[in-house]
Amino acid sequence: MLANRRIKMTMRGFRWGVVLLAVAFSAGSLSAQQNTATQEARKRLAEVQKELTKAQGVLNAAIAKIKAEFQKGDDWTQAQADVKQAQQELEAARKAVAEALKAKPEYQKALAEKKKAEEEKEAMRDSDASAEKLFEAANKVLLAAAAAVKMENEALAGEPKAVEAKKKLADATAATAALQKLYEESIKINPDLETQRKDVEAAKERVVQATKDLASARKSDASSRQ
Repeated sequence: MLANRRIKMTMRGFRWGVVLLAVAFSAGSLSAQQNTATQEARKRLAEVQKELTKAQGVLNAAIAKIKAEFQKGDDWTQAQADVKQAQQELEAARKAVAEALKAKPEYQKALAEKKKAEEEKEAMRDSDASAEKLFEAANKVLLAAAAAVKMENEALAGEPKAVEAKKKLADATAATAALQKLYEESIKINPDLETQRKDVEAAKERVVQATKDLASARKSDASSRQ
């Protein structure tokens, strides 16, 4: 009798062990499946992100090719040449004005005052001057520089060649900006880019969906661990 009871108890313990082992195995299998789902979702997201990068690269290359052709056009080439020419003329006028100013005593005085103010400011930096004194010194430099710049601008405004060069530069710059705007608008509706744009949009949609799928897989995985 005692032996039979022991055998029955042993069998019961064995059955419980098998049940617990089965439960543990089932839980582990479920967790592994969920981890696999998360890994697959992450892998899918990485794949579609690469597809998007590739599609965007193809589109960018196509746009760059169109832009290069546009910049070879007569209108753009002429506009750039006009800008460069106006800049050169304006710079030449500025140099001529600057040379003429150097001979004027009032301009020489303004430059001397500017230089003196800068030297005083630098000397204060090496001393134990207060913040207030340093501010005053810096302000003195600004005022002296402003006086010299004012003379330069007035002299430049009174030089016919400089005035003409400024107008040419403004006109050329405006023409360039107008051409750039036309180019950018044409790119938006260029039929040659339709396929590449569709590929980019489709890739973006896949990235959005893959991102959602990964978030869902992670959420399911987190819930199973609670």
